Amino acid sequence: VPVGEPQSVSFQLNSFDIDEPSKTKLDNVAALLASDPSLRVEIEGRTDNRGSEAYNIVLGAQRAEAVRQYLLAKGADSVRLTTLSIGEFKPVASNATEEGRRANRSVQFRVIRR
Repeated sequence: VPVGEPQSVSFQLNSFDIDEPSKTKLDNVAALLASDPSLRVEIEGRTDNRGSEAYNIVLGAQRAEAVRQYLLAKGADSVRLTTLSIGEFKPVASNATEEGRRANRSVQFRVIRR
């Protein structure tokens, strides 16, 4: 996981369950955090544009929190993790296609130095 570059993990529709490929990526983030105390992680929960804005803000928050809890369970320090729900706003891809909606059902995160 490169420091400073945006990364993402994906989610199924209406879900905040972390799948196995995402766990592998997050395990690498946890190891990176353990190896360098100057690093922290900014976590943004996102959704596609289906559902109400209010529902999507909540779902985005649940996704971000799921990633945060996973990293905490792997030993990350809570003060080094920040979360934010973007919901359906600021999509990373077009919601006009299924491929784009799938990309938007994600948590985007960035490992940064303090």
